[in-house]
Amino acid sequence: MDLEDYFNPLTFYESEIKPDRKPTQGDIIIPFKGLYEGPEEKLIGKKIVGIILLTNKCDIENKRAKYFTFAPVYKANRIVSASNINLIKNWRKIIKENHEYLFFIPPHAEIDSNFGGVIYYQDIRSEKKEIFYEKYPKPTLTLKRPYIDRLCSRIANFFSRIPIVHPEDNEINFWIEECTKKGDNISEKSNNQNKST
Repeated sequence: MDLEDYFNPLTFYESEIKPDRKPTQGDIIIPFKGLYEGPEEKLIGKKIVGIILLTNKCDIENKRAKYFTFAPVYKANRIVSASNINLIKNWRKIIKENHEYLFFIPPHAEIDSNFGGVIYYQDIRSEKKEIFYEKYPKPTLTLKRPYIDRLCSRIANFFSRIPIVHPEDNEINFWIEECTKKGDNISEKSNNQNKST
């Protein structure tokens, strides 16, 4: 795909949203209606433009989702205008979709006509479905597939890579045995006290 097509809003955004359609996966809703403006992140501005809904479409349609998961969309212009060479390298990684924790949202007049936006994975949030619909009854934009699928895949990959230190199996077995012995000792002492009274 050449750059002109890549930065054409029609490449990534649906051209029309049916009136009165409830929000679903891939919808970008503008403006943001929350109090918290996100992390102090060097690569992005603090101003949240809007949010993007990430909850699986099938879960929404089958009414299985009690909470909706979404991520704020930030303007990306701070990265593009950065003179620092490391920030410019990061900007390239974001557009190529291989950045560790930022994902590129292509330019659009509702977000930023020149530079688009970014999603910061570590700023993912959730809200009760009823409250979400009350705050955000109508989507502003919606991402086409497979672009939204790529985003959700990256987010799932991010969560699966959260480092969690697990104890070794033999340590767990030892801990269970020790707990069992302590429980047996407490029962035995209790029984002895009952006999002596």
